[in-house]
Amino acid sequence: MTLQNGPGTKPNRRARHRSFRLSAAGVSWVGLVRRPNEDVASVNGERVGALAAKTWVRRRHVLLVADGIGGHAGGEVASDLAVRILEAQAADLADREAVTALVQAANRRIYEAADRVPELRGMGTTIAAAVASAAEVLWVNAGDSRIYLVTRSGLRRLSVDHAIGSALTQALGGADHLTEVVPASGVAPWGPGDRILLCSDGLTDVVDDAELEAVLQAGRDDVVAARDLLRLTRDRGAPDNVTLLIATNQG
Repeated sequence: MTLQNGPGTKPNRRARHRSFRLSAAGVSWVGLVRRPNEDVASVNGERVGALAAKTWVRRRHVLLVADGIGGHAGGEVASDLAVRILEAQAADLADREAVTALVQAANRRIYEAADRVPELRGMGTTIAAAVASAAEVLWVNAGDSRIYLVTRSGLRRLSVDHAIGSALTQALGGADHLTEVVPASGVAPWGPGDRILLCSDGLTDVVDDAELEAVLQAGRDDVVAARDLLRLTRDRGAPDNVTLLIATNQG
């Protein structure tokens, strides 16, 4: 049975700081059309490639997805750099202000790297990050990689799409000169049995929210749910790199 906090309920301090079990499954696939794979995903500092699952017990779990901006030089460099910076500072991802500041620092680092290597000029990436404690999920995003929360009540998108059509309005890097980024962020309560999904637009461009909800509420374990979503993208031509992380609060 899923335990949930009401909309106005604040998780108690003890729940926020205790260790809890998180299971997660993820995959980062090049797809059927684009080369190379410019997506990067990470759970608790471990990179995700082929479909795999694992369980951790700790106070905070950090999940990251970055999608290098297609058509720009070094998209794979930018996404890797953004994830490496956040992985290295995972201990500092304690509140919205700290997460926002770190994303902004990663943005500046990407521009600095591009300035040093002319052929990387204009490289950029989206970022979606979730820091999960036992009672709440702190999330932040810039770009159109998404974060969803799945509870007994259904699926809810937490992240904000920074895009007009196929054009991004927010990203880390991606311009010819330093452009500041203002990521979206928030905190959402969750409890045992609830799930979060982080993904690149290679998934959401071909699989709609109703389909995501049906798969994630079907009672399948993380790896089966991830495989089912990956199969949907393959059946629809997988025109982009596809990366997804599914994590379940095991209490």
